[in-house]
Amino acid sequence: MEQLLALHKRYKKRSSLIMIDLDHFKRVNDLYGHIIGDQALKAVAECVRQHCRASDVLARHGGEEFIIICSDSNIQESRQLAEPIRESVEQLRSETLGFPGPQTVSIGAYELSSDEELSVDQLFSRVDKALYRAKKEGRNKVVISTQEQVEK
Repeated sequence: MEQLLALHKRYKKRSSLIMIDLDHFKRVNDLYGHIIGDQALKAVAECVRQHCRASDVLARHGGEEFIIICSDSNIQESRQLAEPIRESVEQLRSETLGFPGPQTVSIGAYELSSDEELSVDQLFSRVDKALYRAKKEGRNKVVISTQEQVEK
């Protein structure tokens, strides 16, 4: 993230960060156990990885959260990546997940505009707010956010 922000500051290009959280994942671990939970996490991670572009950086962030760093991508390009991920995860079958499913994800995305300078913590806070909105608005949803929306 520090490297992304340094490149962003130097070249003044838009970048986006996507945060993905598995909905009701604690319930999976509680009902089916941690081995099945791990299988489901791996299945979701592989599904997300298949949708990422060569220039994207995918990482696990916390227990059941993933982030995708989308360099030189605006928020609409991030939405075009996030929505198919959401749909594909929801379509994962029980053989892949290890439990009957479905598994859904909530996704938040934030665009770092070309003139915006944020710390890693500030950037994570903004994308986390978009993710929280997705969860608050019913889960299994993509919510995007930009500097303009934050400043309103």
